[in-house]
Amino acid sequence: MKESGENIETAGWRNLHYGWVMVANGAIVNAIGSVHAATFPIFFLPIQQEFKVGSAAVAFVLTMARVQGGIEGPLVGWFIDRVGPRIPAVLAALIGGIGFLILPMANTYWSFVFIYVLVISFAFNMGFLHAMHAVANLWFVRYRTRVLSIYSSSLRFGSALLTPVVAAIVLKNGWRGGATFAGVLVLVAALPLTFLIRKTPESMGLLPDWEKPGSDDTAASEQTQQKLDRPKSPEDFETGQALRSVSYWLIMYSTAVRHAVLAGVRVHFIPIFVGLGFSEITGASFLALTSFIATPLILFNGWLGDRVYKPYVLMTGQVASVIGMLFLMNAGSAWTLYLFTFFFAYGESTAPVNHSIIGDFYGRKNFAKLNGMLGAGVMFGSTLTPVAAGLVVDNLGTYTPALWGFMAAAAVAAVLMMMCRRPEKPAKFVAKPY
Repeated sequence: MKESGENIETAGWRNLHYGWVMVANGAIVNAIGSVHAATFPIFFLPIQQEFKVGSAAVAFVLTMARVQGGIEGPLVGWFIDRVGPRIPAVLAALIGGIGFLILPMANTYWSFVFIYVLVISFAFNMGFLHAMHAVANLWFVRYRTRVLSIYSSSLRFGSALLTPVVAAIVLKNGWRGGATFAGVLVLVAALPLTFLIRKTPESMGLLPDWEKPGSDDTAASEQTQQKLDRPKSPEDFETGQALRSVSYWLIMYSTAVRHAVLAGVRVHFIPIFVGLGFSEITGASFLALTSFIATPLILFNGWLGDRVYKPYVLMTGQVASVIGMLFLMNAGSAWTLYLFTFFFAYGESTAPVNHSIIGDFYGRKNFAKLNGMLGAGVMFGSTLTPVAAGLVVDNLGTYTPALWGFMAAAAVAAVLMMMCRRPEKPAKFVAKPY
């Protein structure tokens, strides 16, 4: 059924351009939503000082947010598969914006945990992560990885712009001023844009990849897919069939490791730099630089992911993480910090491939559920690493043992990605008559 009032067969310019509207709108929404990722590392030291808690306790906030995200993922995925991505995105922007506005009311450590985890993180995981991944998967097949790369790069670009802004606000007005800024930004800028999201191209009289049914472009795209020796739209796997494939679990481990390294380092990014003798502003600047460098790298890997076997692209990201950890552990000069920043950014930049591979391997029908279930695997990695790193530095006074652990996990993930193969859908069992 086509969405009421949105049949673009009767609206000329939309018939040509609404796919691009989805791309541009999603990129802007993600860029604004990056304020969620930009704020926590900047809040780390002020929260630690105000509530008089250790590094592990502050990292525990993000750990609980990851646990909540892991539980939320499959449920939100089911919800998105049922109602489409627009309603979850609208609710997320509304709840997330309000959450940031009430966060300054937190006067104790546990009230901060409650608001940040159960309100803010819940909203941003639902609408700025799962919903936007679903948009890319529902609206695009041939260009899925490239669109995901645009969405992911806009997230990093937004973070690169917003991190120094939030850092300056926090330096002048405290973390509460930074939280208020984030809430106003989301409600004023992101919320209106979420209403432009549409469920599927078919609901508007189109096909994925900006095509019209019966158009010459459709036939041309099918010929292009044959030349690329990739199916235009893979046969949909049922959820149980996907979960029984080895490749799904290899992808889950790789995703969990990528998020574990990302969370472990990003949460402690500024304290790590302060420990190296730099100021908080310098640490925030390098954090912003990481996001800035990741922006073109994400676009590159999105382009590469549509041309090279995706597990190999994911493997390069894990190798980059290993190299980045080596430079960080031996950071004795500015050039080693810049090299760490580059390789760490490259490790982040395979994110769109991490999600588009689910659509490529298992189809569109159950994408949101399968992608959401990855969150359960991500939870185990990214919930442990920030707290583990905090405990290490609280007890040993150095992050080095934690960084060795991150490096080892990434090395194992790189090897496993070399073993990952496209699954074949099991044949349906048909009972023979007696």
